[in-house]
Amino acid sequence: MIQIHGKPESIASIIKRKLAEEEQIDLYPKTELSESAKINNAYAEAMEKRYSYKKDRDKYLKFCEDVKTNLLVNGIYYSILEPVLNEDYATTREKEIGYNTIEKFVNEEGTINLLDRFSETSIYLAEIADNVETYYKIITEGAMDKLKEGLSEKDAYDIEDKDISKFIIDSKKVIPMDISRIIRKRVDDAVEDFIDDKRKDKFALMQVYNKAKGKIQDYDNAEQNLTDPQTDAGTDGMDADVSNDANLNAKTDNQQNQDAAQYAQDQIDNSNYQEAAKLEAVRQYNKAQNEVLSRSYSVFDAMARAMTESVHKVNILKEAYTGSNGKIDFKKLIDDTKVAYSFMECANTLRMVNIDESYIKNMIGEFKS
Repeated sequence: MIQIHGKPESIASIIKRKLAEEEQIDLYPKTELSESAKINNAYAEAMEKRYSYKKDRDKYLKFCEDVKTNLLVNGIYYSILEPVLNEDYATTREKEIGYNTIEKFVNEEGTINLLDRFSETSIYLAEIADNVETYYKIITEGAMDKLKEGLSEKDAYDIEDKDISKFIIDSKKVIPMDISRIIRKRVDDAVEDFIDDKRKDKFALMQVYNKAKGKIQDYDNAEQNLTDPQTDAGTDGMDADVSNDANLNAKTDNQQNQDAAQYAQDQIDNSNYQEAAKLEAVRQYNKAQNEVLSRSYSVFDAMARAMTESVHKVNILKEAYTGSNGKIDFKKLIDDTKVAYSFMECANTLRMVNIDESYIKNMIGEFKS
């Protein structure tokens, strides 16, 4: 017999009870969610640290690269070029040009390549390379220590003046003064040869010009001295009349016409000859001028020509080299060319790089750009 214990549960009660039971079900247990979050957070933190480390490392490596390059530029300048410029009493502006020339040289040749080459070329260049490596280590390790101490990058990468001062002092001791004077003498000789050649060119061109001018003047004088074929009046009075009557009786009208025609033709022929002769004189002058200007010339001369061409073509340069009188200051231009040539002579004498014809052509080409 079936027993009924109380009233049957209503549909509403069943739904209410089921909803209450479902609320107690946790599809994502709190313990599992917490572990997952920890893993995700740990991964994100690791990635952030890795990115931050890489970013800091890249900054440090860039700092190290810049330090080595700047040390090499300053090492070359204070060891080699500045003593030569000081011998010539160079101005501050000319020294800045020299420094910029070395910067360009190091950037083009490559810091590491130059240091490797210096180490194997001569005792002087090897000492420059050794100084660079020594102070590079001092500066970069000092910066790393500051970073480890918690200093900012700005403070850590601020190179101490005492390190730079010591480096410059050591650099100035590398090259003997005798070598600097030899280089300076070679530069002075090149400039003196350039000046002598310009004097000779000017004298040769003046001779050619005067010769052509003289010929043209002679032709002009000859043309002015041409006289009319008709006879001059002679004396006044009866003698003149008798003379004219005799001439008129001696020639027929036809003969007079022929003489006039011949005179006109002679004038035309002579005029054509004079013009042709003048043109020939001008042609000979231009030919002689081209022969003078197209002669073989020195490296310094080629550099000066290239520099002059650039000054005339580039407005910024033209403004920089234009004097108060509105004309190009060629002394200033030659002095600046001398600075660039001085470094090239330093590089050649100490064998910093192979200064061959190809290298010189490329360098002169850069002057024109």
